[in-house]
Amino acid sequence: MNETAPSARSTRTAIGAARFAMRVRSRRPRRPQPRMRAVPLVVTTLVVVGVLGGMLWLMLAFS
Repeated sequence: MNETAPSARSTRTAIGAARFAMRVRSRRPRRPQPRMRAVPLVVTTLVVVGVLGGMLWLMLAFS
């Protein structure tokens, strides 16, 4: 009895948090999303290019 209480409470709080997140996400307007989605794409491409360039430079420097 005592061991089942915390798990039931945690599942209830998780369900409540998920429902709250869904409500907050649905309330937010969808207009500024495309620009916000393009920014991480540019950042990730720059990071990938930088990492690949650094690896290539290291390979050329140590060979």
